Amino acid sequence: MTKVVLKDAAFVAALDAIANRSQLCDDTGRVLGYFVLQSCDKPVSSKGVKSPLSPAERARILREEGSSGKTLAEFWDEMRRKHPEQFQ
Repeated sequence: MTKVVLKDAAFVAALDAIANRSQLCDDTGRVLGYFVLQSCDKPVSSKGVKSPLSPAERARILREEGSSGKTLAEFWDEMRRKHPEQFQ
């Protein structure tokens, strides 16, 4: 995961004031991404978020060998091996 450091105090304050999942857009209205405050007490909902994958691609991934049958612990062990910088 790429880390972006915000140095503009006004921008950081604006993000801190967000209570719900929000879109971040440029001045043309183009969606750059979504923001969820890390300390948000409310459950995060993905309702309304469009997948970048086509339905056919999602179905292919679900059929792909190895995409199921792992315990959650096995999944996290694999993620720690593949991305150790994220689990320091």
